[in-house]
Amino acid sequence: MKKFEFKIHGQIKGGKNNICMTRTGHRYPNPKWAAWRDDVVSELNDLICATDIGIQFDKPVSMRVVYTSADLKRRDLPAILDSIFHCMEKAGLITDDFLVKDLVWESRPKDKENAGAKIFLEELEA
Repeated sequence: MKKFEFKIHGQIKGGKNNICMTRTGHRYPNPKWAAWRDDVVSELNDLICATDIGIQFDKPVSMRVVYTSADLKRRDLPAILDSIFHCMEKAGLITDDFLVKDLVWESRPKDKENAGAKIFLEELEA
């Protein structure tokens, strides 16, 4: 059974609120969000490569997220999850976020120095 865990350091930028649109209807990510996403994907790719065998989840998984905010601002939970899912797919860690069948979200008190999210993935038994 496959297992993988990783941490996204710093405040997570929500994905669904950072999509821009041109006058002609073309959608594109906000450049600041895209840069954040690319940094996370790069770190994630380094971790995946370090597993020796590489890892990709293509079967149903459980996912546990332990989230720590950097401040007391209200955050949009679905937007944060959307960003995490997007980064995992873009890095090739998971083939489709549809495969996340069991999701647990845990929030921790604000901690500016340790802000971010720890994500734990585990393949579910058939």
